Amino acid sequence: MTIFPAAEQFSTNTGLYPGGLIQGKDGNFYGVCNSDGANEWGTIFQITLSSNGSTATITVIHAFSGNGSDGSGPVGDLTEDPSTGNLYGACSGGGTGGFGCIFRVNYNAVNNSYSVNGNGTIYSFPGGSETSQGGNPAAGLVVVNGTLYGTTFSGGTESLQILT
Repeated sequence: MTIFPAAEQFSTNTGLYPGGLIQGKDGNFYGVCNSDGANEWGTIFQITLSSNGSTATITVIHAFSGNGSDGSGPVGDLTEDPSTGNLYGACSGGGTGGFGCIFRVNYNAVNNSYSVNGNGTIYSFPGGSETSQGGNPAAGLVVVNGTLYGTTFSGGTESLQILT
């Protein structure tokens, strides 16, 4: 077993309260911080190991703003769609309706790298009269045959909605 080397410490710049990590196809590790970062609403970060594996560096690849369609307060861990290499996650707040969103971190197989296009949001929970869609994601997502599933804190008959 290899022990992961000490990375630079998480801070208000990189985000605080990090979740779990997932290793991307590029060999780097990715995760989310629930708060802080440049806009104070959380971040998506990358951890890169040095060539000899003795040090690690944290790089913010997106700082959530909670404005417009951008999310705020990411929840759970990132998950990978094995068919595309894209990473997905959920935010409990923000999005165009203010009831959270689903975001994507795109994998580019040609460059073997990850990036966030725009703010990364691919779906915003509408809230309001559209409660059948749920709102305020409560945890991370899973991918089954290219379809995303997860749970929300509000909306739906029992206020616990499955999303697809």
